Amino acid sequence: MFIDLNQHRELVFYYFGVCCLVTWFVFNLWILRDYFFPCWYTGGYTASGLSKKKIAEKREELRRKAKISNAFVFPAAVVVPRASTESATKY
Repeated sequence: MFIDLNQHRELVFYYFGVCCLVTWFVFNLWILRDYFFPCWYTGGYTASGLSKKKIAEKREELRRKAKISNAFVFPAAVVVPRASTESATKY
């Protein structure tokens, strides 16, 4: 197999180089897709460079924590029953 490739060595190197250049170009287009095609792809980062996905995850985490902390807060009317005026005067 390699003997046959040795005869076409220059052609194999040429195709390999072209393939590398094409994949490099496609990769760069994919990385810069929100720059080149802003109408098709929404940017993944804010103006200050923060990831929108991480910001959304942090927002959801804070909401979950707020729900959990609110679940353990009882109103004063539930915890401390109202003292009626009759029971307060008895003692």
